[in-house]
Amino acid sequence: MSGARWSVGLAFAFLMALPGPTAAQAVDSLSTRCVLAGGHPATCASAAVAARAVVSQVGLMAGQGSEIPGEGSTLGRRLGGVPRVAAWVRGGVQPVGVPDPTDAGGPEEASSWTPGVQAGLGLGIFDGFRLMPTVGGFLSLDAVGHASFLFLSDASGFDGRVDVVSVGARVGILRESFTLPGVSVSVTRRFSGQVRLGDTSSGDASEVLVDPSVTSLRLTASKDLFAFGLLAGLGWDDFSSDSEARLTDGVAGVVTTTGSFDGRRRLYFASITKQLGILAWLTFEGGWADGLDAVVGYGGSTAFDPEQGASFGSVSVLLKL
Repeated sequence: MSGARWSVGLAFAFLMALPGPTAAQAVDSLSTRCVLAGGHPATCASAAVAARAVVSQVGLMAGQGSEIPGEGSTLGRRLGGVPRVAAWVRGGVQPVGVPDPTDAGGPEEASSWTPGVQAGLGLGIFDGFRLMPTVGGFLSLDAVGHASFLFLSDASGFDGRVDVVSVGARVGILRESFTLPGVSVSVTRRFSGQVRLGDTSSGDASEVLVDPSVTSLRLTASKDLFAFGLLAGLGWDDFSSDSEARLTDGVAGVVTTTGSFDGRRRLYFASITKQLGILAWLTFEGGWADGLDAVVGYGGSTAFDPEQGASFGSVSVLLKL
């Protein structure tokens, strides 16, 4: 049992040691390049904050909390060595806030409750090693993939739906048993289509285009309590993007600048699962993501606050074969 506690403690310490909210230097640099290109300092800072907010929130909506809903244990294989398969559909909603692209002064926050749908597939690859008679699943392995469809709000200035593809793997630390929870760590890479916020050709003060990519780590632990199952998890998102900002300017017309930035933040989540039948489970999940660092030259009493965290929630139906 001491080996099991050591494995779980090491995984938890690893994720807690990862950096928290992003340092703002890369976004400050993006804002500075915009000013040097002729943009107004306040509008440039707003565009840089908007670009980072869009990328971080797209990554969160595409991933939510657990990579496989309600499952802390890896899937493993069935008798005869046949991989166990999990398929799920997850529907979620998240409040998405960004600087209003129509406002050149404040800027005030444009916010909306944004829905998303995810369809995923998990495959058990390796059962792992048994540490002692009742402790198994160490270094077991799953492959995971899913597609997410995010319906960003036109009223907030977004340009329609965004699709995100995620591929990754889960490594088992403990397989769930009568006395022990199931514990695993996952790493996933998410790839999104281009996202646009604002449209200067329609008279908006700013327009940003980003190409989000996100690497996500998740540590999950779950336990079946017969009537229902509980899961708790800790996550970490590392995101980056190339970006283009276009700003309207009374003298120069439209100022355009390009650049790239990256960032990171932690998130926390929990879920409850109810078995619907022999092969089906229903999961309700909720969580909280940390905010991001402030940016030099940006702010105001009514402005969108990048340091504010974000909540998220979802409902999933999972099938295991």
